[in-house]
Amino acid sequence: MDEGFMDDAILRSDLALLEVLDAQILFVEEKLAAIAVDDPLVHLLMSMTGLDYFAALLILAEIGSVDRFAGDKQFSCLTAPAWGWRGDL
Repeated sequence: MDEGFMDDAILRSDLALLEVLDAQILFVEEKLAAIAVDDPLVHLLMSMTGLDYFAALLILAEIGSVDRFAGDKQFSCLTAPAWGWRGDL
């Protein structure tokens, strides 16, 4: 029996799995984009330089309801970068 047979089989299996995972990632990205299109808060966050729909959705998922903030300054304090080690914050 060819010693490389199993290596080839494993490689083909891994490549097939990667194709399935790529398709699933594309499916989820399309669903997230569809959600983002209809959300005015996502559009507002995307007006900031460097934020795409995925980052905007991530921020909204992390903060929960924006109604818990008294105003834009309180919200921006939470979303501003914090420099330092995580244990120092």
